[in-house]
Amino acid sequence: DVIYPGFTLQSGVLTGAGAVISRYIRIDGVVSPGNGIGTLSLVGDVTLGNLGDSFGTYIAELGVDDADRIVITGNLEMTTDFDRLVLNGGLVGESYVIAQYSGVRSGIFDNVTPGYNVIYDDLAKQIRVEPIPEPASMALAMMGIVAVAVGLRSRTQRKAI
Repeated sequence: DVIYPGFTLQSGVLTGAGAVISRYIRIDGVVSPGNGIGTLSLVGDVTLGNLGDSFGTYIAELGVDDADRIVITGNLEMTTDFDRLVLNGGLVGESYVIAQYSGVRSGIFDNVTPGYNVIYDDLAKQIRVEPIPEPASMALAMMGIVAVAVGLRSRTQRKAI
């Protein structure tokens, strides 16, 4: 754990497990919990993309049934146009909590890896992501359903004759 009166990451990467404890935490670099799937605790009010023209980037790895997570004891501010969410992995149909906060969330991620829905749940005080199927895989699934239906129909018609 690291304790600061004020913590600003102007560039570079904040990674690993444990906690950063500060009155305020400003991230204009990259935050990526764990070494693999992991949890990073940020105790204090957190701002992503603090300097207005700097990117605050959160990189989250999604596993089969768990994901990287930031646990914030304080407020979460993402109000600049320069905050990014970079996602990797996960299973279609699953929902992954990637952030929890105890205070108030303001703003959203302005740039998100394509192929994911982001759910901002202020009642539960968490941010979840859900991988969504790619259009090509949806089309392939639909073709498979049609093929099975046609096969069943022709089998039924042959028995009726």
